Amino acid sequence: MVDAWATPQQVIDITGATVTSSQLTQAQSSIEMFSNRIYADTVRIRARDLYWLRKAVAYQAAWEATQFDL
Repeated sequence: MVDAWATPQQVIDITGATVTSSQLTQAQSSIEMFSNRIYADTVRIRARDLYWLRKAVAYQAAWEATQFDL
């Protein structure tokens, strides 16, 4: 299980893209850096914000999966 705000299945549901656990971990790191939020503090994050963080991780994972030079 990857410590991320989105699961591989949620990435498929949201974007239609299939990603690996490694790609999901990379996307999570990117979103943590730019959102100034970390997964370890998930219990302190509001449900509305978690909704948007889940979407951000899903779209980031789908996008990064297509960036072969990343």
